[in-house]
Amino acid sequence: MTKSLILCDCSGSQALHPKQIEAGCGVRCSKVHSGLCTSQIETAAALIRGGDVVIACAQERQLFEDLADEIGAEVPGFVDLRDRAGWSDQSAKAGPKMAALAAEALLPPAQYRSVDVQSEGTCMIVGAASVALPLAEQLSGALTVTVLLPDGADLPADPGGDLVVGRLKRVTGALGGFEVTIDALQQIE
Repeated sequence: MTKSLILCDCSGSQALHPKQIEAGCGVRCSKVHSGLCTSQIETAAALIRGGDVVIACAQERQLFEDLADEIGAEVPGFVDLRDRAGWSDQSAKAGPKMAALAAEALLPPAQYRSVDVQSEGTCMIVGAASVALPLAEQLSGALTVTVLLPDGADLPADPGGDLVVGRLKRVTGALGGFEVTIDALQQIE
């Protein structure tokens, strides 16, 4: 099924260019509505219920998301034509820009790779003592913490955990599996 772009001119406050939008990005545009978030809310519900739609209104996004939830429909996509193209002194010539904005809204969402992380319950904090030590104290109840300080100044009398001094030379690996190389390592006892 091809997505449809649901248009609303926000009570006649902007000029929309459905023919240019359709020609520019290949989407099918609805008729231009004037009050989808108010007097035409039932029309909005019917269009959302039909599925695979993008609503050209970002201001009332939450209202339309709630409406989709209420009627048990898929949450529509959204594009802000009004604030990004319709409400400008060049709105009469904004058809190509509206088509580009609509085309962007029709792109599939970017797919991000995910990584499963197996926590071994350990972490390393690198930084100045004034920042690293209070953070280590906060985390020490949940994790085994090693603190790497850049120098031996400001060492606490009781570090309360693993405390080392040295210069971080290199960190390699990935989330949950790092290898750390430290120059001039000094174990504090």
